[in-house]
Amino acid sequence: MPRTITRPVKRLRLFRRIIIVFLIYLTFRIVYVQVIPSSSYTNYGRQEQQIYVPLPPLRGDIYDRNGQIIAMSVSTKTVVADPKQIKDPLSESTKLAQLLNLSQATVYHQMIQNNQFDYIDKQISLSMAQKVAALQLNGIALIPSAIRVDTSTTLLQSLVGLTDLNGNGISGIEKMYNTTLAGTPGAEELSTSPIGVLPGGVHVINQVKNGNGIVLSLDQSLQLRVQELLTKQVIATKSLSGTAAVMDVKTGEILAMDSVVSMNNLPPTIPKSALLGQGNGVYVFPTSDAMALTFVYEPGSVMKITTFSGALERGVITPTTQLNIPPYLMVAGSRFADAEAHGNEVLTAAQVIQQSSNIGTIEIAQKLGAQTVYNMQSLFGFGHLTPLSFPGESPGILKPASQWSGTAIGSTPIGQDTGVTVMQLLDAYNALANGGVYVSPKLVDGIVNANGSVTKTPKSSTKRLIPSWVDKDMISMMKGVISNAGTAPAAAIPGYTAAGKTGTAQVPGNGTDAYLPGKFDATFAGFAPANNPALTCVVMFQEPTGYYGGSEAGPIFSQIMQYALHLYHVAP
Repeated sequence: MPRTITRPVKRLRLFRRIIIVFLIYLTFRIVYVQVIPSSSYTNYGRQEQQIYVPLPPLRGDIYDRNGQIIAMSVSTKTVVADPKQIKDPLSESTKLAQLLNLSQATVYHQMIQNNQFDYIDKQISLSMAQKVAALQLNGIALIPSAIRVDTSTTLLQSLVGLTDLNGNGISGIEKMYNTTLAGTPGAEELSTSPIGVLPGGVHVINQVKNGNGIVLSLDQSLQLRVQELLTKQVIATKSLSGTAAVMDVKTGEILAMDSVVSMNNLPPTIPKSALLGQGNGVYVFPTSDAMALTFVYEPGSVMKITTFSGALERGVITPTTQLNIPPYLMVAGSRFADAEAHGNEVLTAAQVIQQSSNIGTIEIAQKLGAQTVYNMQSLFGFGHLTPLSFPGESPGILKPASQWSGTAIGSTPIGQDTGVTVMQLLDAYNALANGGVYVSPKLVDGIVNANGSVTKTPKSSTKRLIPSWVDKDMISMMKGVISNAGTAPAAAIPGYTAAGKTGTAQVPGNGTDAYLPGKFDATFAGFAPANNPALTCVVMFQEPTGYYGGSEAGPIFSQIMQYALHLYHVAP
């Protein structure tokens, strides 16, 4: 008789079949999820758990020639949020806003965005970052950042320049060398969970490369002295502004360059900490830009060196050539005269320079010809940008001879109808100091590498402008300017011989051909020691009350040069 299968056995077999079917289905699903659409599931998972964070590099420091820091980057932290990890934005935004002194509504808005990365606050101090971390807020992280600090405060700001909130140079040296200073940003990936960044969850994707440093040719000690003297003289003469620059004759290195401006009141927008001095009804502040490179003005008689250099080289004059100097000279219907009235007189070419005779200079220019006068001014760098390529630098104004009016042969040789910068004058006079050889100006001496070593920048290029014998004659004549018979005895430097030239220029009216009555700009440009020049200096004051280049700019030239010559141990 056949054996009957009991009910329990049948149930057990059915249960086994169900288990086998379920396992087959589960296996299929695992294979499907892990193999077939694996890339989409992986990406979905990464989007939910990873934050990609840009990492800014630390901007390179800026040093003066003696290794003193002028500008540096200080490490800070930036607060960022992952809204997908924030569970209670109202509570978290309230706590964070109170701590960071931010608008709660703004922070809340950032926390509810439909993305994974939002900035809450940039460049907070490291101590504040510790307080943020102590809150232990879900979805809130701290990433490295930096803030730029100018340690020289107002001393070199116009030259060094500024950076924006993102650390990019927007003016001055910061802009000129932005690529060098900025470095290369990196990025990292943060693995997060609802409680924040997971242990070991920081992965560097791109390594940060910090910026290189820069060593400037500037000397903070000399710069400070220049600023002090400019400030004092602007107050004493009630000038609108004062500018000065000092250059190493042989290397072209700019050792100091500064400008200050006066105001009749204390503007509420300018902090009192920026005030350099006050008195005589004016307040003096540092300028926001480098006026030696950006401010264009009619220079007056300091331009006469180009005409005299050309005339000497072409044999039109010698230092002893005698010229008849009438009380005035008519050129194309316009009357030209000297600064002080006189009768008919006879002056040598050397005396024309010494006494800054406009009439004598015009007579020489007429013999030389308009085209040669223009060529000489252009040769000395006027009308052209300097090799510095400084942001905002001006090439000045120099009209080609073909565009000259009938009176230009009278006005242009004596420094009218042209526009120059103090930097262009510094270059031109430095060429005379250097034996007639032009030296390209230099602001950056070296690049500081990541390992701390310094790579020197190339030496300044040079080119001969005039023969050495012409230059010797020019220096000999310019020494007379600083004598008691010259226009600038106050520019004499105790213990040293010096050579230079004064400039007292009328100020043209805005948009007109007329000059403003009683308004003059005063300049002195020169170098020392005269027999073996080491330093060149130009000083300019805008509309001083005394207005003469010799009396207003000359004494400051003397004081700046006396300090600088002693600072660098230059023998008399």
